[in-house]
Amino acid sequence: MNLNTLNELLPALAIAGANIGLLGQPGVGKTEFVRSWAKTLKASDIRPDLAEPGDDQKPVRFISIPVSTKEAVDVSGLMQIQDGVTKWAPPEWVPRDNAVCIVFLDEFAQADIAVQNAFQKLIDRDLDGCKVSERALFVIASNRPEDKSGVNDMPMHIRNRFAWFDIETDVSGWRAWAEQNGVHQTVIDFIAFRPSMLNQFDPKSKANAYATPRSVTRFAKVIENAKPINWMPLATAICGATWAAEFEQFRRLQKDLPSIDEVLRNPETHVLPQEFGVLNAMSTAIVRAAARDKTKVDAVLTIIERMYNNGSCEVASKTIRDLVKAVPAVQVNPKADPLFNRLGNILAG
Repeated sequence: MNLNTLNELLPALAIAGANIGLLGQPGVGKTEFVRSWAKTLKASDIRPDLAEPGDDQKPVRFISIPVSTKEAVDVSGLMQIQDGVTKWAPPEWVPRDNAVCIVFLDEFAQADIAVQNAFQKLIDRDLDGCKVSERALFVIASNRPEDKSGVNDMPMHIRNRFAWFDIETDVSGWRAWAEQNGVHQTVIDFIAFRPSMLNQFDPKSKANAYATPRSVTRFAKVIENAKPINWMPLATAICGATWAAEFEQFRRLQKDLPSIDEVLRNPETHVLPQEFGVLNAMSTAIVRAAARDKTKVDAVLTIIERMYNNGSCEVASKTIRDLVKAVPAVQVNPKADPLFNRLGNILAG
């Protein structure tokens, strides 16, 4: 399941307070997705039947616990003796009373079975010495056995407490997230140009550096303050040699791009690139411009029509497909109707 589809299902799970389990390869974006989702929530979104006054204005706290680094005692807390009776003092991060939060239990299946069982007590709100909040939403994340990441078997009684989703790489979802979170534009454009470069994870590979949504995002962060001349070795170190070579080739294509502002100012007359790679890169850039400024949509439609008339049907269909995703209102734009009719077979395929 991609993260866009999962995002549509999460509100119902949050309302019911249902626990969520995410499975996926290393670096696919499980942690960042849950962290970003938590930022969009209000306290009233989780178990609204237990809501308190003002919950519509309260944020949801995000608590991240790396389960594989814990021992069973880290959940129950330290033993204390009070008046001759043994009591337990759970850790500070355990949500109490009616606290509203998402407790993200990362690397869950990498933990020993005893630790998993200890966390099950927390998830069931049956923790010694503590009333765990009914409005704590537990989300666990783990890699899969086939990912060769050291996971242990997860007992069936624990699995049965979660709604499970197998997370796939989601290029469009990553691009949307990257645009909203200030990821370096050159990297976003590269992934739009070569979607397969977002994820090159291979559990059989011995390479230390490879591309995943996590490492691609990390590379984008690193080059924010790096001179472009140094990008190739940085890309190799973070995302691998093959990815770096493809990225460098894309950067050369970008140098041949015409001014996007000029193209959109003169959509009927500006010379369009003839080389496929440059035209494809221009396609990504004009769609992004239209997404930011809806007044440019008609200009983009004119350029798409010219692409089609010039024989670049593949790029034309890709451009209008991307434009519909970025600006859904284009579907009712009369100027788009002829293009949908001409490109219908390609779009359907």
